[in-house]
Amino acid sequence: MRNIPTFIICVLLFAYQASAQEKINLGIFAGSVTNKFVGDRTSDVAEVRFQFGNAYQYGIMVDYGLKSDVYLAFTPSFKLSKGNLQEINPDYVLNSDQSFITTKNISLHYLSLPLELKLISDNQHWQFFTGLIYNQLLSAKGKNTRTNETSDLSQAIKNYNFSAMVGLGYRLHIFKQLITLDLRYTQGLINISEGEQQNTQNLPRLKTTSVESRLTWVLPIGKKDK
Repeated sequence: MRNIPTFIICVLLFAYQASAQEKINLGIFAGSVTNKFVGDRTSDVAEVRFQFGNAYQYGIMVDYGLKSDVYLAFTPSFKLSKGNLQEINPDYVLNSDQSFITTKNISLHYLSLPLELKLISDNQHWQFFTGLIYNQLLSAKGKNTRTNETSDLSQAIKNYNFSAMVGLGYRLHIFKQLITLDLRYTQGLINISEGEQQNTQNLPRLKTTSVESRLTWVLPIGKKDK
């Protein structure tokens, strides 16, 4: 983690120098992450359910222009993915809505490194993108909702995750500034729990799936985006 600030500074310096040559757009963004963990062997974990968790992300955007309407985008960010693990309620009463109860809140902190292909519409208002994301795990925590105790899950979670992403965005020109509003869907491609864990005291096999929103300010330096 000590090298992360240095990495981000190097990316910003490179992007700033390249933007002066009118090859790159540089921006900053923040947004929400609505995540749900999905068991990839549901028949083996029928006693487990997952619910959505809401969190946040923030980072920088570096767009390299391949053509006037085609960009290769690199958007490193800090991302928090949350989700709730539910298990069968031992005190369940027939016809009750509490057949499952939340037993653990899961929080995964990632350094997210997406590489995207971005297409701009002819009227310059819409943008479409797709790409792959490498996520490096920074920390993994689980909070037991019964005891309020927080535990380290780094031994139960892989230290990386791969995801595929598609998205749609709208581009706003406000007072000569370019602001973009994006909506993205990401799907984890690998199982992120370590080993064949069917013991629900830890974590079952699971993948991530999320819907993300972003508000990006394209910094008014270098290339002027029309």
